[in-house]
Amino acid sequence: QDFLSTPPQPMAISIFSKRVLLPTWEIVPALIVTEGPLIAKVEQVAECPEGVMDLGDQLVVPAFINCHTHLPMAFLRGIEGTAKALHGDVVKDLYFRLENLLTPADVRSFTRMGCYESLLAGVGLV
Repeated sequence: QDFLSTPPQPMAISIFSKRVLLPTWEIVPALIVTEGPLIAKVEQVAECPEGVMDLGDQLVVPAFINCHTHLPMAFLRGIEGTAKALHGDVVKDLYFRLENLLTPADVRSFTRMGCYESLLAGVGLV
């Protein structure tokens, strides 16, 4: 049998946390089982089953959705002190001027940076 013709099976991962946020807004100890990118099961259990990754007291929640974002503007983080020192319309006088200097490659790179920051903050959809 040709191993290339056999589709890969999704990897199942099981994790346990004492603090899992349920759709009912309850926070309970639970076992979460994934199959590939999907959550296959969330089951309330009191203790971590043997052989399961134990997250202890870490809060497990669904990914957040950011409905309004300026991902490529992540590069402007850190210039707040400069902006506060300016007088007048900071958006027009500083931010818009800086944006006009960006190339399409800059925008792609800074958008990726903003995506990475979002993922690290728990945002799963923008």
